[in-house]
Amino acid sequence: MKYKKLLPITATIAITILLFVNGVGTATAETPLNNVIVYMAPDIINPYVGQFVNTTVVFRNALNSTESMYNTTISFDATASFNISDVYGVSNNMTFYNSTDYYLDVNNTEPLFYWDVGYVNVTWAKIVPDSFHSFWFAANCTEEGFVGINNLNVSYYHNNEWETFIGQAFSFEISPVPSTPRLDIPQQAPQNWTWWLAGGIIVGVPLIVIVITKITLWKR
Repeated sequence: MKYKKLLPITATIAITILLFVNGVGTATAETPLNNVIVYMAPDIINPYVGQFVNTTVVFRNALNSTESMYNTTISFDATASFNISDVYGVSNNMTFYNSTDYYLDVNNTEPLFYWDVGYVNVTWAKIVPDSFHSFWFAANCTEEGFVGINNLNVSYYHNNEWETFIGQAFSFEISPVPSTPRLDIPQQAPQNWTWWLAGGIIVGVPLIVIVITKITLWKR
């Protein structure tokens, strides 16, 4: 069994940038020959407590070979406070999970998922040459602090040998929930009473009352 490292982190970062700019379905890059490409791209890089982070995991068989890869597995761990809540829409009820039966069909290209709140394992019985695969998972940020994905491992059987790789995952700091900004109530315009207006009211109102009274009495 061989034990290697995946592509340098610079290549991973470059491909991740392409993913953010163009999307998973449209990202294009020169595929290195004789390599296996695995990378992750979270949709939020500065989450806060209570947010859900959706992450896309991309796998590509870019080996310079006409032979397929078999029993290919991608697995990783989620740290505490970064709780995995969904993986590719697959139920986390693993009562009927049976990898032995799955591997019996060596031509099965559909992935098999095993996951819980802190671990994900995805397996393909067969991956044909120069093929592209992806899946996603969602995780809930429950507490402040540094969290992320660790132990991104990839293994497969190819050309009568087992290959094992260590991949570059990601980590970030969960921030506290931002405080809600206070909404100031607009103040009413000030009542600008000028001296002449105030004086007119004080003097004019009694005069009007006296005049109306005199006219009323005169008519009588």
